[in-house]
Amino acid sequence: MVDLAGKFLTEPSQVSYADWQVRGAEGLAIGNIAVQSNGRIEARFRLFDVVKQNELIAQAVSANDGQARAIGHRIADLIYEKMTGDKGVFSSRIAYVNRRGQISG
Repeated sequence: MVDLAGKFLTEPSQVSYADWQVRGAEGLAIGNIAVQSNGRIEARFRLFDVVKQNELIAQAVSANDGQARAIGHRIADLIYEKMTGDKGVFSSRIAYVNRRGQISG
């Protein structure tokens, strides 16, 4: 966990790579969320590689009102994929079967 020091960044011009390197950060995500006139929620975010000092992705994700959690999961998937090269699983659903008792054959 990296200490944010009370900083909440929304614009690339606010990013100081040196400040985040000192804190031990490898990546930094910034952004904002707004409700559009049509009622949809839009989240805009940017992901930066603090070590290489460059922007990895800038994207907007939107959904209907009430789907804020889905937006968060989608953004987490995109960030995870950019940072690791593997697809994120935050938007996936998990199913399982729980059997009780003996299985007769």
